[in-house]
Amino acid sequence: MEITPENLLEKAALTFWRARQPLAAAVLFADLVGGGSEAPPVWCGLGSSLMASRGVLVRQPFEAWAARVFARAMPLVAGTPFEAAAKTWAAELPVASAVAFTAAEAPALLDFLLVTDAVLPDAVAPLPEEDRMFAVMAMGDRANVRYVPVLCAAIDGRFGPGAARSALKRVGPFLDRVDLRAALGRAARAPASQELQPYLGWVLARIGQG
Repeated sequence: MEITPENLLEKAALTFWRARQPLAAAVLFADLVGGGSEAPPVWCGLGSSLMASRGVLVRQPFEAWAARVFARAMPLVAGTPFEAAAKTWAAELPVASAVAFTAAEAPALLDFLLVTDAVLPDAVAPLPEEDRMFAVMAMGDRANVRYVPVLCAAIDGRFGPGAARSALKRVGPFLDRVDLRAALGRAARAPASQELQPYLGWVLARIGQG
């Protein structure tokens, strides 16, 4: 199978799901849906992640989004290995939706899920080291501003040197952002800055030339 940014993001979403980080998984699945994916595991994953993200007090908004996702997902997952899981989660909904979710609504769903900049970094932090590095790579490859907090946290050393180097390779589109430049400055002054070379040096040189 061809390796694409979409494949990598789907794998990262499944990594979050297996690590019991459904909110982060929902963000990545919603990104894929917004990009036009009709893959059964993506739609089943989005609905399932929304349902698993429900809290004790905050339930109805997640269920409302999930109901619309499953209204679209059911025709896509019919006859696939994901049909049973989708039906199991959908059965927990208090009310089914007659209105199916569309890709055009993905930005609104992402705004709902990303309530703070900490949502994704906090989900990456408890992963095993290799999974942290992979998650940073997969999100960074999207070159989307919503993943800048993950890149900043990685550069700050929160996920280990491997993830920091992975982030530094992917910061090019965001070098004008104040938060990213602040993270780069902290990394340059950190005792372990040599562990980030030559990537840190290359990025700082680009800023200097700009």
